[in-house]
Amino acid sequence: MRWDAFLIGAAALALLALAASSGTRAQENVDAPAVEIELNKSEEDSDGCSLYFVAKNQGSMALEELRLEFIVFDKHGSISRRLVANLGPLNPTRTTVKVFKTADKCEAIDGLLINSAKACGSRISLVACLENIKTSSRASIKLFM
Repeated sequence: MRWDAFLIGAAALALLALAASSGTRAQENVDAPAVEIELNKSEEDSDGCSLYFVAKNQGSMALEELRLEFIVFDKHGSISRRLVANLGPLNPTRTTVKVFKTADKCEAIDGLLINSAKACGSRISLVACLENIKTSSRASIKLFM
C-alpha cells in the first residue's frame, strides 16, 4: 500500500467524521427549547437573600434538569460569589418558580450573571442550552448573560 493513498484515505475519513459531528451539534441546537428565566423577586432574610426565579420552558421537550452557574456581582461590580442552582425539571409549556438563597444581603447585590450551564437535560448540548435562554428581571437585581 502506498503511504500517500493511505494518508488521503485517512484524511477523507477524518473529514467525514467532522462533518457528522457538526451535523449532530446543529440538530441539538434545533431541538433545544427556548427557556425564559426571570428574576421575579428578591427578599431579605435574617441570614441573606432569597431569590425567586420564574422559569418557563417554551419548547415541546421536557428538561429533566437545568443546572446553571450564577456569578453574583456586588454594587461595586466585584464578584461576590458563585452559585450553582437547578431550575429543573421544566416541563413543556409550563411555568415553574424556584427559590434560592444566598448569604449576601439583597441590597448588596447588583446583578446575577448566568455564566454557564452545568446540565441541560440529557439530549441538549450545554452550548445550545445557553443560546436558547432569555433573561429578564422584575427585581432591583439585574439578571443577565
